[in-house]
Amino acid sequence: MEELIAAATDRGLESHVFVPAAAGSRERSPERLMKAGEIFLFCYSTSELKRAKRFVRRLLVAEKSMRLMSIYVPGLNDEEITEMVNIGRSWGLQVWVSPPVFCPVTRCPADVVKAMQGRGYDVSDPFGEFMGIYEMRVTFHRDFPVYLLSGPRCRRECRIIYMDPSGLVGKCPMLGQLNPAYGPEELRSILGSGCELIERSAAYSFIPSLRLVTKDGQILDEDDLDLLSMLESTGSLSAVARSLGLSPPAVYRRLKRMESALGFKLFESWKGGAGRGGVVLTPEALELVRSYRGYKAGLGIVRFNLTLNEGA
Repeated sequence: MEELIAAATDRGLESHVFVPAAAGSRERSPERLMKAGEIFLFCYSTSELKRAKRFVRRLLVAEKSMRLMSIYVPGLNDEEITEMVNIGRSWGLQVWVSPPVFCPVTRCPADVVKAMQGRGYDVSDPFGEFMGIYEMRVTFHRDFPVYLLSGPRCRRECRIIYMDPSGLVGKCPMLGQLNPAYGPEELRSILGSGCELIERSAAYSFIPSLRLVTKDGQILDEDDLDLLSMLESTGSLSAVARSLGLSPPAVYRRLKRMESALGFKLFESWKGGAGRGGVVLTPEALELVRSYRGYKAGLGIVRFNLTLNEGA
């Protein structure tokens, strides 16, 4: 494992290591995971998660980037999802809720978004992708952001290298069985050749973005507009800050810079009271957010494949 992680890192590739909570509870040498880009501790039950507490603590002390991925299986752990979220929150982990990891959608049709909506959660529109397979959304559990993965969506241009629990390595398993399956020597060849052994074509996407330009040349980029859209959805400045990994004062200053660029007030806020404080957008800001969402919905991603020459 350590050698595979190092091979990917040395070549500028992302390494996401998924560790079952049951295995984490038995792991005596988490040091071998220290070079991983991200570590996802995934679990199906609260009992598994609680047993992995010592493993999690050792990695957090080492300041590793770690996520908790609670796997939702309809009819199996419906009542445990909320408890797993609470445990992850108490440990200071970013919490994700996912359908069964790397399982073809035809075999594991768990719809996390509908499940969470059925529990009364407000779920955001998609705001990004995870490994090009899952759509990412966010909901809030008592002002704590919980990331939801919907999908997976099978794509022929998927370029993920996947190692199954038995040690066989091949293409993304959602495109079929691990066929062909590679061992460690073949994997080194794949990594060393820029994945040429996986496919002889490269997939590219044109992803359009939006920017707002005022009459005097002030520019708000898509991150600013997304922040404003998220603020309208959540009604909470602190919730937006946690979701973006920023402090509330940093978000507040950013909103004030946006107001200065636009020349009008964007939000009204209040503190405390029965409603525990909140934020509401001004009519002008609401009109801006609605226009932004409308334009963004009309943009399409253009994908194409480029066949590589043998000498490329």
